[in-house]
Parts: sequence; structure tokens; C-alpha cells
Amino acid sequence: MARKPEETMTTPIIIDPNMLNNYYNQGDEISLVELWRSLVEQKTVFFATFLIILIAGCAFSLIQPTLYEYSTTIEIGTQADIQL
Repeated sequence: MARKPEETMTTPIIIDPNMLNNYYNQGDEISLVELWRSLVEQKTVFFATFLIILIAGCAFSLIQPTLYEYSTTIEIGTQADIQL
């Protein structure tokens, strides 16, 4: 017997997630304690980089000349409606 098109449309397809290798792997985790320890170990590099970028930014802002922009809107040929 041939299937009706309605039967194939309503039947869900069930796929095991392990077949697609999309399952959760606990080996890829990193704990917050390990992250904090790695940041503490590298704190001199972190603070040195921060200070270098801060000093470079301040020096750049002081070296740049101050720029001013002016703009004016002028209307030519308008008449005021004055009634005497």
C-alpha cells in the first residue's frame, strides 16, 4: 500500500544527537577558579598593557591640534509677510 502525502508530513524524524557528535563534552570546560588563577599569574602583563595603552591614548589626545568647525545657514531671497 502506498503512503498518503499527509502521513509523511506529520511523522517526525527522530535523530539521536550522539550520532551527529553534538553532545556536550565536559572535557572542554574551564572553571572560573582556573580562569582567575591564570589572570592573577599574568597580572603584570595585563597591567603593563593597560598602562601602555592609557599613556599612548593620553599622548595622542594631547598631541593632536584642536579642530573647530563652523557652519552658517543663510537664506537668500525670502520676504517677510508684513501687513500694513
